[in-house]
Amino acid sequence: SSEAKRIKDNSQNVIDTQVRIEKFSTRADLFIGQKLYDQALSELEKILTVDPDNKIAKKKRNEIKSIQQKAKKEIDDLLEQLKEAESKEEYEKAISVCEKLKLADSSHFSTWENTIKRLKEDYEKKEKEKELLQELREKINSAFFEESWVNVVELCEESLKICQDEGVKNVLKRAKIKLNKETEDKQLR
Repeated sequence: SSEAKRIKDNSQNVIDTQVRIEKFSTRADLFIGQKLYDQALSELEKILTVDPDNKIAKKKRNEIKSIQQKAKKEIDDLLEQLKEAESKEEYEKAISVCEKLKLADSSHFSTWENTIKRLKEDYEKKEKEKELLQELREKINSAFFEESWVNVVELCEESLKICQDEGVKNVLKRAKIKLNKETEDKQLR
């Protein structure tokens, strides 16, 4: 009778363990299907805690770790591309890389959305600066042609606040020399 009770208890423990393993396995498969790999690994570890020799759980764990390593490498490569594109102010390429990052690194989707928004704003700002610089250069050329040295100096200084340009610096130098000469000539009269 005590032997029968022991056999019954052991059988019940085996059944309970198998039910728990099935529950963990089902949840792990669900998480794998949703690409929630950290949660899937947690469920697989629960299986391995109950049954350390479970070959299916070990195999799935290794597959997930391999997937995660590949994903991490892809994300790292994309981050490097993003960094390079931003440093070169290649906004369209940077935005394209962020679109890829949204897919590859979906756990940070909103981060990449915000980065895209920032890149678009930076691009628009840069385009406006280019337009303004072009306008200023045209005004500088016109003022230089008219020998309006005060205007040339002001326009060059305004342009240099936006972008340091050697050509504009040289024009500014020449304009200051001409302005000083003009001022000296007026004082001598």
